[in-house]
Amino acid sequence: MLPFLLLFSLGFSETLRLHVNEETPIGFRLLELEKNKSYRLLTDTDLFRLSQGVVYVNNRIDRETLCKPGPVCATQLEFAVLPIEKLEILRINITIDDINDNPPIVKPEIVRIKITESTPLDALFPIASVKDADGEDYGIKTVQLEDSYFGVVHESDELRLILKRMIDYERLDNTIMNMSISISDGYYNTSLSIIAEIIDINDNPPIFEKEEYIIDIYENLTINTQILNLKAVDLDSTIQFRLVKYSLSTNQYFGVDAYNGTLKTLKKLNYEAKRLFHLTATATDAGGLYSRTSIIIRLLNINERSFRIKVTPITGYDNELLIKENLLANSVVALVKVELDEWEESVNNVECFSDESEKFKVSRLDNQLVLLTNTSFDREFEERFSSRVICVNLGVYRNQSIDVRIVDENDNAPEFVQSEWIVEVEENIPPATLIAISATDSDKGLNSELRYEIYGEDCFQIHPIFGTLSSTCEFDFEVRTVYNLTVHVFDGGEPSLNNSVGVKVIVKNLLDTQPECLDNEFRVLENEGGVYLGQISFRNPENSTVFFSKYDEKRFSISNESVFLREPIDRERLQTVNLRPLILYDLDPRVNSTCQLVINIVDLNDNVPEIVFPSNDSTLHLPESSFNRNRKLLSIVIRDDDEGLNGEIDVFLKPEICFRLDGLDVVFDCSTSNIGDVFNLELFASDKGTPALNTSVTFKIIRIEDAEEKENYLPFILTVTLSAILLGSLIIILVRTIKIQRKKVIIS
Repeated sequence: MLPFLLLFSLGFSETLRLHVNEETPIGFRLLELEKNKSYRLLTDTDLFRLSQGVVYVNNRIDRETLCKPGPVCATQLEFAVLPIEKLEILRINITIDDINDNPPIVKPEIVRIKITESTPLDALFPIASVKDADGEDYGIKTVQLEDSYFGVVHESDELRLILKRMIDYERLDNTIMNMSISISDGYYNTSLSIIAEIIDINDNPPIFEKEEYIIDIYENLTINTQILNLKAVDLDSTIQFRLVKYSLSTNQYFGVDAYNGTLKTLKKLNYEAKRLFHLTATATDAGGLYSRTSIIIRLLNINERSFRIKVTPITGYDNELLIKENLLANSVVALVKVELDEWEESVNNVECFSDESEKFKVSRLDNQLVLLTNTSFDREFEERFSSRVICVNLGVYRNQSIDVRIVDENDNAPEFVQSEWIVEVEENIPPATLIAISATDSDKGLNSELRYEIYGEDCFQIHPIFGTLSSTCEFDFEVRTVYNLTVHVFDGGEPSLNNSVGVKVIVKNLLDTQPECLDNEFRVLENEGGVYLGQISFRNPENSTVFFSKYDEKRFSISNESVFLREPIDRERLQTVNLRPLILYDLDPRVNSTCQLVINIVDLNDNVPEIVFPSNDSTLHLPESSFNRNRKLLSIVIRDDDEGLNGEIDVFLKPEICFRLDGLDVVFDCSTSNIGDVFNLELFASDKGTPALNTSVTFKIIRIEDAEEKENYLPFILTVTLSAILLGSLIIILVRTIKIQRKKVIIS
């Protein structure tokens, strides 16, 4: 609702209600009281003032400062209707309406919080307080958080995070979650940054690679012979949670190393005494979580039949098989040779297989046993392992272990550790290092050696090895505020694989350019106060909030770049006002410049013409010899302090019988002298203003005889001479005073 002007007629002890917006400009004409009455403001207030029957806004109206939070904010003005003896009191209840002049305030603006995984759903985390000083209509409207795990609850000026989805630390791509809550009152917006660190807990037990192990061993194995490598994996991310210890069910023949899971023989074995063993292995992590697996050990009998096997890698060394990752399944990687002690027996009776059946298999190609891949391999998943080829001939088993190493191929492109980089840099700083860009490559050797490059921006360079991004020139916020860069990374493989990431460089403003005022010239009618003059024109290269200071605050006010005249100015005393306020940046008042505001006072026809000579009711004695036709009797002196048409004067003389005006001279205009000796005249003067102002004087002329004239000649001459001298001096003083007052006065 806008402030308004109301004219009204009041009775005894009446009450008027009206509304006014907070932040209404100082000097605003709020209310005009009944013109034919006089009033006195009884209320002690600096918000409003009474001047010539008009109520003006006298000071800044801030609803949030004046009233407590609530739907209604009001104040009352009391006026006495003069004369005071009649006890007429006028009360005006003024309701101050709220406007949206306060943004939401959130404290703190950045919140860091730690949250453990496995926190129950709908758990609440207090994070900040948020307030909007405006009333309900302009208070906080929306509070939004876009996140897959968390929501936000806004109650009673408090913000709380609420967990919407269970968190599993081991499934997170990034354990540091950066979130932003947007808060809006419909016009002003603010945000709250949240950095949530997810804390790992021991919620995963170690898991064995197999639920059951079945192995065959010979009865003639020596004590401390390694027969199996147990391995259990704990998916927890924290190192201390991943430490696993192994144990074995009680028995006298086999034992396990508690730290590496190696299963060994503790005692000599005898096929005839016991040929099958059922054991249980347990893997326990540091937090006490555990899992178990079954181990079945079958003892093989040693008889008179004997044979040997030898596994020869096609690529690699005598006991190390080299396999390129991504090698296709069913590829031959080694030859298997069987040698019998009894040559009459055929090797076709020998059956061979691999203990890693999901990885290898043994087949016969052209009467030759070969080891083939049963799958493809990924070095990044497993680089080294051991495998055994086992052959059986009529119940007799032989095996040979072989170490397998997966050879790296350039099959992984580099990956940046972040999906985007954002860096802020102040303008005008010399070239410097801005940020370190980092990428990783899961490959090995040359395939994982990285090289960084950047294209298309002259003001930036990047170190090819370390990825440090640097500036090569100074930034200017007024020229460019954002640079969107693309950084590329290449690995050393053949062919080379690559990736790219976006880098946003934001230039921060330092307020290094002064605001500049343009030509500002305003016009206002004299004798008008509490009026809006206009908007100050200026250049704001920093696009920052400005304010004005050091000017004539008694006569003028400047609010939100608008100029208001507080008090009326009389143009006859002052024609032009030069204001020279400082214009300053709100963020850094040291950056400022001086404005030149020219206020031209426009003339009103507010001065009545003044007849200086002859004066009202005066009597002039003139000798008879002066009364000749067309002879000048006296000169009229008239002044008007207004200008232009307002200061141009028409003069009339009555009666016109025997007298006429020639300009400002009174001329005798009769041919006969028989007209009497006493003449009563009336002189009228009227200016040409709108509306015209006028005045008049009456004076008397007495004709005296020449003898009488001679008798009175000396006193008359002295009187006229002194009057002329005094009148001339007065006119000179008035002219000089008017000229001085019409000069331009510079108010700074």
